[in-house]
Amino acid sequence: MYFRISPEDYLNARNRGDIVALVHSHPDGKPCLSSAD
Repeated sequence: MYFRISPEDYLNARNRGDIVALVHSHPDGKPCLSSAD
């Protein structure tokens, strides 16, 4: 699996400052790492 972000969202974030990390969440999952993480 791959992480996807729209070009517009990436540019909006980049225009606000330096991007130092990319993180993702599992809105419907448990609040811990999954086996894929």
